[in-house]
Amino acid sequence: FTTVPKVDLAGAEVIIGPGAALYGADATNGVLSLRTKDPLQYPGTT
Repeated sequence: FTTVPKVDLAGAEVIIGPGAALYGADATNGVLSLRTKDPLQYPGTT
């Protein structure tokens, strides 16, 4: 796992419930999807 600075986040999505069909067998309780900003629009982001 890694940490993402809050300033680099464009958005987050929480998928509640089993997501094994899309995200694998370990996604039994839910999935947290983090979207980062586009580095071409925001210089200094990774």
